[in-house]
Amino acid sequence: MLTCLILAFLPGGGPTATALTQAKASVVAIDGSMSGDIVVQLAGGTYRLTSPLSLGSTDSGANGHTVRRQAASDQTPVISGGQQVTGWTLHDATNNIYEGRCPSGFGRAPVLAMQSGC
Repeated sequence: MLTCLILAFLPGGGPTATALTQAKASVVAIDGSMSGDIVVQLAGGTYRLTSPLSLGSTDSGANGHTVRRQAASDQTPVISGGQQVTGWTLHDATNNIYEGRCPSGFGRAPVLAMQSGC
């Protein structure tokens, strides 16, 4: 049985949401004429998404064959829709509380506080 392998990363570019979109489009393009299983291997790193990654029936396989998404050998990919909070500063030394600025568009609270050692 023929297995098609699609690597979901751009050479020299590392993991990106664009790489996931391109891998998804590649699967959809060959889905109807599948003659073997497809394995999409994700390179290690964090794939930061700005919108949901939606997978449907056209992403799942056809003609009795499957599409499998997995980490590349010895890699740890993370698909994240989260936003990074940076610029942490000590807000309250007595209670060990730190404060960081949230990115724009985060919501109503521009500042996030956390107590370390919880």
